[in-house]
Order: sequence, then C-alpha cells, then structure tokens
Amino acid sequence: MLSNGGSRLASCVKIIDLSGNDLCGDPEVLIMLSYLPNLISLDLSNSYGAKQGPKSVRNFQVCQKSNITLGITLPEKLVNLRFSPKNVGTALRKLILSNNRFSTVPIDVTTVPHLCQLDLSFNSLTVLSSTEMKQLDDLATQNNFSLNLDGNLLTCGCKTLDFIMWLFKSKVQLQKRNHQCVRDDGSVVNTTYIFEHHDEEWRRCSGTFWLYISIILAVIFLLAMGIVSMINQRKTLLVNIILRMFGFKTVKKALTRNDFPNDAYIGYSDSDYQYICHTVRAHLEDQSGLKLFLKHRDTIPGGQIADDIIDGIDSSWKMVLIITSPFLEDQWCRFIVNRVVYSSSRMPAGSIVLVLFEDVRRGDIPPTLLNVVEERYIFSVGRYRGDEGRLWVEVSQCLKT
Repeated sequence: MLSNGGSRLASCVKIIDLSGNDLCGDPEVLIMLSYLPNLISLDLSNSYGAKQGPKSVRNFQVCQKSNITLGITLPEKLVNLRFSPKNVGTALRKLILSNNRFSTVPIDVTTVPHLCQLDLSFNSLTVLSSTEMKQLDDLATQNNFSLNLDGNLLTCGCKTLDFIMWLFKSKVQLQKRNHQCVRDDGSVVNTTYIFEHHDEEWRRCSGTFWLYISIILAVIFLLAMGIVSMINQRKTLLVNIILRMFGFKTVKKALTRNDFPNDAYIGYSDSDYQYICHTVRAHLEDQSGLKLFLKHRDTIPGGQIADDIIDGIDSSWKMVLIITSPFLEDQWCRFIVNRVVYSSSRMPAGSIVLVLFEDVRRGDIPPTLLNVVEERYIFSVGRYRGDEGRLWVEVSQCLKT
C-alpha cells in the first residue's frame, strides 16, 4: 500500500514509457501500474520477446505461460493486458505495443473505454478476429480511435476476405490501410489490390465449392428425373413388386404340370410328319411315358388350322419345335413360332425345347424365338449321330423337369 503522499504522487503520473525492457523476464515491474489510476499514455514497445537471443526467447516462453492478476493479466499463448476499470484502464488514452511478437490484439479493449490510440506496428499479426474487429469498431464509435498495424505481414486468403474489407470500411482510423499481405498460394500482394478485386477473389475462393455443389445438385436432379420417369413407366409393376414384398398376392399362382392335359406340344412341318409320328412319338411316348400333342393325330381333319395350333399349344405343359429346312419355309410353322413366343410369357423358364436337324444352322432360327429359349434347351441332331436314342432321352428329361 502507498502512503497518502505516495498516492498523491501516483495520481499525478500520466505517461509511462517502459519500452525496450524485457517485461517477460521481470513482469513484477508492471505491478506499479495498479497504482496509477490517471495514466493516459503507456509505452510497452520492444518489451515482449522482440529482442533476439536465447534469454529473450526463453523469457517470452515464460511470459506466454504466466498468469498475473495485479491489474495486468498475462494469460496463456500471448500477453493479454486486461485493465480493471477501477485502476489504470479508466484513464488510458494511448497504448504503444509496437515491435513485439503479438499475433493477436494483446489487450482487452473493453477494459479501456477511453482508449484513443493503439499502436500494434511491427508485431506478428496476420489477421484480426471478428470479435477483435467488433470491439475496435465499438471503440471507434465512442472515441476518435486510431490503430496502427504497419509492419505486420497480414494474410489475404479465402478465410480473411472479411478482414481485408474491414480495413477499408471500418470507422477505425488506421495509420494506413494498404499493407502487404500473403495469399493462400504464398504470393505477396497488397490489401488495396484485394479490396479492389474483392468480387474476383470471392469467386475464386467460392467458385470450386459452388461448382461441386452445382454438379451434385445436377446429378441429384437427373437421378430424380430418371426415377420419376421409371416410376411413371413401370408404376403398375412397381406397385405389384411392393405388394408382393409385404406378402400380398397380386397374381394367380404359377402354373404347374397338373394344369395341362398334355406334357408337350410337338411343332413340325407337314413334310416331316412320318418321322415325328413314328420315331419321335415312339421315343417320347412309348419309351419315356410322356403324353404328346401331335396335330396329325390329335386334331379333326378339315378343322381350322390356326385354332388347332392354338389349342394344342395352350393345352401343353411344354413345347418342342422340330426345326428343319421345310419348317423354316412353312407359313404355318411361322405361325407356330409366333404363338410359342407369345405363350412363353406365361410359362416358366425351360418351357421351349428346340431340336435342330443338320440342314439348319443356328443363324437360321428367328431371333424372336432365340430370345425366349435357354441355350441348354437347344439340341443339335448332328451331335448325336449314331446315338439318336440318347438325344430323345435328354429331350424327355427336359420335358419332365
């Protein structure tokens, strides 16, 4: 505590110059500021780690970790001068903190409401935070406040464009507004250039981001349109699939062998009827026990040929087409092919069997027929030369499956 005479003397002190002192090495010197309520000007330039050398660096590291609360606070990371309104901060008008190593504003300006001049030149400032900019703007509305940022290598990248705009639009009286600054790519320009080309810089910074957003939205839009189009074209099918997923039966049960009077319809050309009615019938009916529909045996002579073909196909579990050159040239055989293709839509896989004779190539088969026949159900007679019985045994196995 000071005596009455000391208190009167302390109240008369208005200007303090502590520049050039290593205050990190001897922070107790700052205790006296607590007893100077009328201090107007405080010079702490070249006092916080500005000197080069092992001792200076070591002291600055200690200063970073100090926490002294006697009117002045030195918290972690950086020296932060926090003045109490009841003490020195009440009257302080001018504060010089130049030639130090501060990377943020080292003073809480809300504790110095009458501050008019703050010198932060030649420090390590790169940008001011939004909070710092707001606090300085508030000071500028109350006082004729000026700020000196000369000698700091500022950044003018994508994340600091707001700070560059603040330099030129703030009510704070800056010593100068044009400073050198470093862009994200490492190039050095000045703040005036960034301010004058702000729109270009903003587009450069945000262009890539919005390009990606546009591409994503375009893809989503195209997918949505495709889905809507698919749903519109397949609405009934999709509803049917969904209902079946939840166990609702929307179609009749699948057909089985017991739903047909015949095992197989044999389609053939009239010129091949003897071979069909004797050899084929003997192998499939007599030896394999299958019930066949043969038009020369199971239709009434003089009847409607088309009706007989349709009735024969519709009454048979499976269909066997004996493909020969006369079969491909016969118009009624073409009708048989078309009806078989039509009927295949209601039948399970493997319901159509083709037997190709040696005078027919696979390329001669109508494409519409090939589209509904599985490869394993196409038999070539040439492969069974000398063992024709094995051919019809394998065909009968397909018909029984």
